[in-house]
Parts: sequence; structure tokens; C-alpha cells
Amino acid sequence: MLKGSSPVCVEDLLAISGFGMASLLELMCVAEATVPVQQQTPAPFTATETSSADPDGSYERKDWREVADSLELLFAAANEFYGAITVSDALELDLTELALDLGLGDEVESYKIQDLTDIRILTTVVDSIRDLRTKMSERELTILEEYLFAQTRTTLEKLGVRFGVSRERIRQIKTRIADNVERCVGPEVDTIAATLRRRAGPVVAESDLRMAVDRLFEGEPLRDPAVGLTCRIVEAALGYDCVNGICAIGDARETLDGLRKRAVELADDVGLIDEEALRESLPDADWHRLFELLIERSGVVRIGHRLALRSTKKARAKAAILSIGRPATLDEIVTESGLPRANLGGLLSSIPGIARASKTKWGIEDWIEDEYEGIVAEIEQRIEEDGGATTLDRLVSELPEMFEVKESSVRALVATRQFVLRDGIVRLAQESEVTLRDVYEVVDGVTAEGWPYWSFRVHERYLKGYSLAGVPPEIADALGCPRNDSIRAAVSRPSGCGRISVNWHLRSLSGASVGYISTPLSRLGVAEGDRVSLVVVEPGVVEFRLFDLEQRGGLPKRRGRRSDRAGTTVTAGNPGSSALLERLKRRRQVL
Repeated sequence: MLKGSSPVCVEDLLAISGFGMASLLELMCVAEATVPVQQQTPAPFTATETSSADPDGSYERKDWREVADSLELLFAAANEFYGAITVSDALELDLTELALDLGLGDEVESYKIQDLTDIRILTTVVDSIRDLRTKMSERELTILEEYLFAQTRTTLEKLGVRFGVSRERIRQIKTRIADNVERCVGPEVDTIAATLRRRAGPVVAESDLRMAVDRLFEGEPLRDPAVGLTCRIVEAALGYDCVNGICAIGDARETLDGLRKRAVELADDVGLIDEEALRESLPDADWHRLFELLIERSGVVRIGHRLALRSTKKARAKAAILSIGRPATLDEIVTESGLPRANLGGLLSSIPGIARASKTKWGIEDWIEDEYEGIVAEIEQRIEEDGGATTLDRLVSELPEMFEVKESSVRALVATRQFVLRDGIVRLAQESEVTLRDVYEVVDGVTAEGWPYWSFRVHERYLKGYSLAGVPPEIADALGCPRNDSIRAAVSRPSGCGRISVNWHLRSLSGASVGYISTPLSRLGVAEGDRVSLVVVEPGVVEFRLFDLEQRGGLPKRRGRRSDRAGTTVTAGNPGSSALLERLKRRRQVL
């Protein structure tokens, strides 16, 4: 450039890719030291002693060599006395303080940038883009604004169809236009983008980034197509990508990936994350200031004062208990978490690390000295502690106070077949001590086939999937269900039903229970209030039949004659049926 016939201007130098103000200052220092004074290189600007006003009121610019003299002295002092090797090293020092020490404070402060240069980078870019647009064809301008620098891109295929050319031709034109834009305003746009990136930082909220770009164009006519296009070109040059409303650039994406992996490593069984440990995984304090943006970008969510991988019900429930800081009732957990109360107890039971502190309160296992496992389990625990038997007085005085249960509930459970109570001493019942009546003594009758049945009234909840409780334990025993266990029984009638569950626990206050009966009831076509018979066909097999009896003279009888498919019903209390029952019992004993 110096070998040419034209002067070398500052704007020519700044147009070189990667050449900025720091490079300019370094070049000036080298030139001062190496270029002979008599060399006839024209000065970039007209030299003046002062910023005196011209007759028209304008001001002439100062000579750059005046500034260079002062800066040269500053840089020499920085090198000799502060160890600065490069201009970059010197710029890291407090040059203002150094200038004051050298007696150059007033002089340096008097140099106004506007007196030294009339370059306005943004204005230059807008003017260049405006000029470029006027030289473009309609097709080129459409590709520029609807594909290259569009907030929502039109596809190359659609542009090709619009202009009657192939997708490949549109791609070629797009590449040529992009090269033209780069040659026209590339260095200036890179300078603007670098400045904005430095202000915004490696991670920034998308709304804040948008505000920074808009602020850059304040004072520009926003309706001017050249201004709008310049704005989009600058946004593209910034190089941010935005996810979840958070924009990141460069190495920040690697930090974000590492943060997400670390969050997964730190998450517990429900996805809650140790926030302090996650913060410690960041490189330095500068990243700590961006922590909230980082976790939002990473998809990590806040649940109250806790971090979690996802806002699941289990995470919300555990976070609520941690926020409360002590064993809490279901109502307290509902208030803190916003979860519905229905089935909340079951949800808490399924969360690792959470246990019942009492009948009404739940907490973190480490908080609870004696985890509440139910009244029966607590009775059994004390029987074991006392060597196989304990006193009723201990149970009714200790359990209600510790676990917020009623004394009457404790006494009722002690009275179940699970325990033996004699003279105020409670122990577990031996298997030989658990006696049952004959099944024929508890059923409502037998069918024509000789199968015992037990009838119940249908409630709406049974049709919705709730279990049938209060089934005599003798029915469960006849179906082959072991004590304190459960089985699955086949349904031979109505056809097409899955297996039902039969549950029998000696500690139950309501007897045995039968589950999964909604399908058999639906196939029978029953409604709430109807009576249905549960028929014991054989161990592991049942039938469900409509209770097809009517009252005649106070005695249950069949409604008309039907085949044995419909079933013949004989009730245990029906006069005349006792002989039949005896024969059935004898036949059962023989079999």
C-alpha cells in the first residue's frame, strides 16, 4: 500500500481483516521509530496546531502525530518501568494513572476522538448496504433478504419455483451475494459484532441480546430497509445460537455441555440436583455470575429453591419436603408443591429416601429415628424387642404418642387373627392358632353344581377399578390363597375376563379382598345397587353371576326355571336345604 501513489488512510488500514485500533497504535509506534523524517509519505489528515474553527463553524482535526508523540512516551514508560512487551501488555495497565505520573494527563484528556477521525463504522455499513441494495436485481434482493439474512428463511426450493430456476441455481446466486456482502462490509460488521459480543458475554438472555442490538441502531430510521438488513447482518455475525431463550457462543457451548453432564451425575433418584456441587463444577467466578442463565439453557429447572433435571411429581414432592425442612403432613406438602392431594401418599411411598415419620407425616429418612411402617408393623417390632411378647399397656401408651394413631386402632388390630391377647400380654399368633369356620357356614348358598357362593352389592367404585373388601377369609382359603399372601384366580364366567387378585392378611380388620373385578362386572352388565354372587368353582377358579333370587314369603327362591348354565341357588338359611348341604359337605369330605 505504501508503494502506491495514493496516501494510506486510517480507514484503509482498519478495512484489513483483523486490523483494529490496537494494531493501528502498534504500527504508529513502529513507523515513528523506523521511517526517516525526510520520507515523503503524506500524512493521513491535515495537520493543525489546535482544533480551531473554520469560518463556516466546523473544526479541523488534530494531527495524529501529536497523539503519537504522547502515546509513544506512555508506551516507552510502560515498557521500561512496567515490563510491558507489546501494546496489548501496555493496554492492560492503567495508562491514565501512568499519564498523570508523566505529566501528560491534561494533554491526553484534551485529545477528543472526534477531532482525530470522522469514521463512523455503523453509518458506513448502513450506507454501504443501502448502495449494495440499489445495485441488486429483484431476484438477488429477495435471496438476500428472505434467505441469507432472514429471521424465518424461505427454502431454496420455494425461491427456485418463484423465479423459475433450479434449487442449485438459487444456491449459486446465494453464495455470490454472500461473498459480495463480505467484501463490502465484512470487516466493519466483524468489528461491530466483536464489540457486541464483548458487552454481552459468552452467555446472554435472548431478550437482552435483542435489546443490545436494537440499542446499537438507536437514532437510525428503523423503517429504512438498509437499516433493517444491516441489523440482521450484524445478528448473523454475532454467532450466538439460542436455546430455551438463552444464547451462547464459542467455548460457552462446551461449558454448557459439561454442566449438563455434571447435573445428570449429581441428580438423585428423583432428579433433584445438589446446586452447590453443580456450581463448583464451573471453571471460574465469571461463570458463576452466569449460573442462572447456564442452568436455564441446559434445561435444568428450579422447583422452589431446588434444582431438578425435570419437574416431575416425585421431584416436586421431595423438593417440597426439603423446603419445609421437617416431617410434614400431606396438606403441607400439597401447599408447598402444588400437587393434588389424591394419591399423594402412594406417590411419597414410591420415592426413595422418603419415609413416614408418623401416620400423618412424611419426611426424609435421615430425619426419622423410628420410621413408621403401619400400626401392625410397629406392634410386631415391639413384640420382637421384648423377646416374643409385649404388654398391651406399652402398645396403647407408646404408639399413639409416637405416630399420631388412635388408641382404639391399636386395640382393634391387636384383636385381629394376627395376634393373641391373653391377660394383657400380646404375641404373634401361631399358624395352628388361626382357625377358620367351614366355608359353607359363611357363604350365602350353593349353586346347582354344588359350588359355594358369596354375594355382595355393587358400588360405583367397583366399576371404576376399586377392590372388593370384606370378603370372608374362608372364601380366600377355599380359593387356595395362603395366609398373609395373595394369589391370582381365573374367571371362568363371564368369559373373556382376565385374572382377579385375592388378598388375605390376618391383620386386616375387614377380612380378605378381591381386586380387578371391574371387567367381570362390566361384562355382566350390572349397575350400582345390583347384587352379584362370587362363586368358588375350585381353588384358583371363580365365577361371577347375577344374584337372581326374589323374595317369596320371605324365602329366597329362583326366578323361574333355567338351565344349569344360569345356576340353581340354594341359600344356607333356606328351610329344606339343610339336607342338601349335608350331602354336599359329605361329598366334599369324600373328594
